[in-house]
Amino acid sequence: MMSNVSHELRTPLNSILSCSSIIKRTTDSISRQLSKRTASEIKEDLDKVRKQARNCEISAQLLNHFVLDIIDLNRFENGSFELKPTET
Repeated sequence: MMSNVSHELRTPLNSILSCSSIIKRTTDSISRQLSKRTASEIKEDLDKVRKQARNCEISAQLLNHFVLDIIDLNRFENGSFELKPTET
């Protein structure tokens, strides 16, 4: 189980780290070359940053859900998880 948990945690975490690195490099590049670039080139780079930020957000959400699932599983194993019936 731990190898599966480790994989499930590492995959989105690596994506978040990669995305944030790309965002940092891209914004640093934009800042350094601001006066040398056209508005369309800057817009293209900003679009890339937005896409990477969205990927980062998605990975963070996946990681958050997985961690919450682990917490729920731990509660269930400890007997402190409570199921509440609802009408459907």
